[in-house]
Amino acid sequence: MKTTFFIFVLIFCSLSSCVSPQGVIIDNSSQSVGTRSNSVTISNTVALPEGTYFILNKKNNLALTPTAPSVMQNIFLKNFNKGGLQKWNLIKLQNGNYHIKLENSDLFFQPHSMQERTAVVSTLKENASFQITAVNGKLTSWQIKSNYFNGDAMRSLVLSPEFIEVRFEPATNTNEFEWEFIRAY
Repeated sequence: MKTTFFIFVLIFCSLSSCVSPQGVIIDNSSQSVGTRSNSVTISNTVALPEGTYFILNKKNNLALTPTAPSVMQNIFLKNFNKGGLQKWNLIKLQNGNYHIKLENSDLFFQPHSMQERTAVVSTLKENASFQITAVNGKLTSWQIKSNYFNGDAMRSLVLSPEFIEVRFEPATNTNEFEWEFIRAY
């Protein structure tokens, strides 16, 4: 007697995207063009898994990008182009926090200790870990909070159209403090 088994994968879909049980969203919207086309974004309905990601600000869809892959370079928000300097490895720590490391380097994303509270890439320093938490009611929005700055959140700060900085400040309920994680691979 031959038995046939059917395996069903539960995927919730709308016209613009699909969400799998693992929290993966595949963006199929007609608004996705260029580098955003068919992006795989992580839903905040599950814990953020380790992996390599592009990290984009939800207000302006710009990606975290260091000036150069060397120690103490500032990190700005630049046009999302899926470039090597926009790939970040998330490393989950035993306490549930994360280190954020520039792909293919020994450089870590971390707050700069100067008064401006900006972000840089550098060798790993103590307390350079982050809490990455879901934004309630927004399926693909996350907040990134610095342990170094006692929970202040990362935000996008527009100083001019060409100069968009990353800073750490007490969070407000605006999308300047919201981030999206798109799988690089």
